[in-house]
Amino acid sequence: MTDFMPFQDAWSHQSTSEVPFLLKQNEYMKENRPYEGLRILHNIPLSLETVCKLEPLLHSGAEITVTINNLAHPATMSDALDLLDKAGVIVVDDHENVSGDYDFCLDCGAEFADIIKPKLGVVELTRSGALVYEKRDTSIPVLSIDDSTTKCLETHFGTGDGFLRAFLQLTQEDIRDKKFVIFGFGKVGKGIAHTLSMYTEDVIAIDIDDEALASGERYGVTTLHLGNDRKAVEDAISDAFAVVCATGVKDLISKNFSDKGLFEGKYLANAGVNEFGDMFSDDDVLYSKMWPINFALADPTKMRYLDPSFYAHNMGPDIIMKKKLGPGYHYLPEDIDNAIVSEWQDYYGENISLIIDQ
Repeated sequence: MTDFMPFQDAWSHQSTSEVPFLLKQNEYMKENRPYEGLRILHNIPLSLETVCKLEPLLHSGAEITVTINNLAHPATMSDALDLLDKAGVIVVDDHENVSGDYDFCLDCGAEFADIIKPKLGVVELTRSGALVYEKRDTSIPVLSIDDSTTKCLETHFGTGDGFLRAFLQLTQEDIRDKKFVIFGFGKVGKGIAHTLSMYTEDVIAIDIDDEALASGERYGVTTLHLGNDRKAVEDAISDAFAVVCATGVKDLISKNFSDKGLFEGKYLANAGVNEFGDMFSDDDVLYSKMWPINFALADPTKMRYLDPSFYAHNMGPDIIMKKKLGPGYHYLPEDIDNAIVSEWQDYYGENISLIIDQ
């Protein structure tokens, strides 16, 4: 039997004004118990924010198995594990120890793609996992939360905000009018560029995707193709103040550049995991090359940006069942995506035209 009192500690770390979706969902799950009788595997990085996400699921009527996601950071995970232990929620610390039949897997990073096959479907939270599931010929529905404007609230605005707060905290630098080079101009890279635009107009984005590069003008950044504009790329790095990686590609820099000296004297920062690679030591990269820079913060991503993504992820099984999604890969349905984004925008009054108009 779950003791829900310890969950109040997790909620106490959040402003109630920052979690309107999860609070609403918590009451809905208590009243309706839409997952009664289902077995659900929950696998996302553990933090106090994740504990808040878990409470609605634990009220839903389902039997919930919680795992430790491989992307979980020790600094944010310990308090979460302590609270879940006090609540009587068993956490499986090794994926290989997960056994039995599950109806749904709420996954992150496709970590269970080759371990279990849930009966009714998978709900994937992140881009890295979506890329794995998208290539699979699955006999069950896979619902991607990443392919949505809802997720952009987190990856665009939330990650950009977290990057900026962490960079300023770690460097104690004045970044006004400084030159930043960003590798990767997807949702995360664009979010970082948007946030930096409040301080500097000297931002260069590097990618290999022509469509991504074509959107540079909207963000007020210069764009370069990693392969076609090689000399210009190296020139941009040579006089940069900071080089940021936001591609999600491990070892990207080490695989594409042989001269480490090109990067010396610059601040180096990951928005993903170990994108600088073996050519660099942990000390070369802000907050170590193994972790995204925003993990240096007590709140890597503000809850106001996580809240709608967590809400949609928890809704995933309900969406799959009510929409009667068939086998294969599916985006978050447009009507649900639009409703969440519209409600979020009305609630906060934040200008999200950059991602809406893409």
